[in-house]
Amino acid sequence: SAPQMVFGPKLPPEVAVVLRPAYEGAARGGEPFVVGTEAELRAIWSAMLKVYGNEADARLAVARNQQVILPYINSPAVITGAHRALLQKFGAEDAAKIIRQNPGILACDPAALAATPSRDIESAASFVAAFDSLPRGAREGVPFATFALLAGTIGARLATCAGRVCGSSADWDLKGGLGVQAKAWVLAHMPM
Repeated sequence: SAPQMVFGPKLPPEVAVVLRPAYEGAARGGEPFVVGTEAELRAIWSAMLKVYGNEADARLAVARNQQVILPYINSPAVITGAHRALLQKFGAEDAAKIIRQNPGILACDPAALAATPSRDIESAASFVAAFDSLPRGAREGVPFATFALLAGTIGARLATCAGRVCGSSADWDLKGGLGVQAKAWVLAHMPM
């Protein structure tokens, strides 16, 4: 219709909801946090429709990762640029699979994405899809379990060393960092 062509596509309720003020105290005179304008959100939604090719897949992507449509985090240029980088790297079919598995990839800097090894992009998409397939309670428990694991590891090490030098720097080598080690552990223990 003519208004849609001027203002962009109609926003589905699950997309439009991000425009509600995030601070409920605004009714009492406080300053609300609003993520962006309706025009910005319509432009982002239009870009999502373009890269997903249909409204159903774009809605599913928003349901899985709402951050990708937040105007203060993302823009239409980043969404279409990231998609273009994935198309060049993987082709249409595999790029579509990756954005279905990991909608958040559409908030990545297109130049950085183009320079990222293909295997890393595929691994990240697989990890996100596996994590999202966990039952809701298990996903919500991950931050607590991570904290407990780190606190327990540090506490055990402090108790073992009891105020003295304990081991060499080689004992503490994380072989690329905690992120690399965590990813390796998850991939080793994830059913494929």
